[in-house]
Amino acid sequence: DGKYLGDWGKGILQGPHGVRVHKDTVWVTDVNTHQAHQFTLKGKLLRSFGKKGKPGDGADQFNKPTDFAFGPDGAIYISDGYVNTRVVCLAPDGSVRTIWGEKGKGPGQFSLVHAIAIDRGGRVYVGDRNNNRVQIFDLKGKFIAQWKNVGKPYGLYACPDGSIFLCGVEPSNGKFRVLKLNDQGKVLAEFGQTGKGPGQFLMAHSIYVDRSGGVVVADGKANRLQKFITG
Repeated sequence: DGKYLGDWGKGILQGPHGVRVHKDTVWVTDVNTHQAHQFTLKGKLLRSFGKKGKPGDGADQFNKPTDFAFGPDGAIYISDGYVNTRVVCLAPDGSVRTIWGEKGKGPGQFSLVHAIAIDRGGRVYVGDRNNNRVQIFDLKGKFIAQWKNVGKPYGLYACPDGSIFLCGVEPSNGKFRVLKLNDQGKVLAEFGQTGKGPGQFLMAHSIYVDRSGGVVVADGKANRLQKFITG
């Protein structure tokens, strides 16, 4: 219900960007330290990936990583991100399994990898923000398809029923909005406008759907969360 319960991360997090909860642990990307972290629900640091303060494109480095998704076997997918324009897949033990992506506009190429999600069928959705599309891959990074009808994607969330929620902006008019899509990219619903009022966004940056179907959108410029009920 939005009641404040507490906070943590001081001394570890310097530029937290993407947060996901997976199997009772909290995962946070940090664009300032160029790392990805795993915490307990109470904020105890369990593991860190990447070299603190040392950005790069090596297998053990990140450069402003943005988001997480998790494969059916527990693999960790990290969108990396603002500079490296790639996806890094780690095995559950943290070892590098595969890396794919490079700068460009073709299939499997990216321009600002900002969000990532994996659906119930094991398809990997990557928000290719500056190319105004979502690209879809298999779990090994093989290109499957792309959606060019969704505008500029900022946040993605894959629901258990197979639907995909996306927040972002329509480049033709600059309107921030939320889209609900099926797994083929068909728009099922849309809401939102650019602005400061209820149901409006200055920058719809990331999105989450809770177990009751409530859609929570983080607004990176209005400095707030809004929750919506869909039906």
